Amino acid sequence: MPLDPRVTSYFPGDPPAFETVATFSLLLAAALVMLGALFFLLTIHKTWRRFRRPSLRLISALMGLLAIPLGFATLGIGRRHFGEWAELKASIRHYSELVAMEVARSGSADQLPAVQARFFDPPPTFKFSALREPVKFRIMQTTPPYVGVDFGNGANAVFDPRTMICVYSD
Repeated sequence: MPLDPRVTSYFPGDPPAFETVATFSLLLAAALVMLGALFFLLTIHKTWRRFRRPSLRLISALMGLLAIPLGFATLGIGRRHFGEWAELKASIRHYSELVAMEVARSGSADQLPAVQARFFDPPPTFKFSALREPVKFRIMQTTPPYVGVDFGNGANAVFDPRTMICVYSD
């Protein structure tokens, strides 16, 4: 069953769109820096020096163009710290800390099914204003941050509770 279009405006995607754009932009920027260093080294000799300025200008222009998708991705991730997302972030932090304390107390992640039954049965929910159905919290990982958000219809995501970067989605 396809996702409701309203859900897709909240669900980060599979793979997470903003995180993927940011990663590719940063990787391309790193490659361009390496290419620029290579051009600089190759044009040290006098006979090749005339190629230095145009090639470095091109690389600089490409770096400038990469700032556009990187800025877009940064704004997309950054909006998760304000408004309704800030409330969701606080809830994720709260439940992640509860699970982490229980795991630390028991000394093993083997107790996660018991923790799931204790804190997440029935699952706590959060209501975004634009969605018909509330999203649900549940344990989705055996390592921190443990708690993820179930957007319904198989759309799940785990966010880092401090940065709100999506670390897992499906």
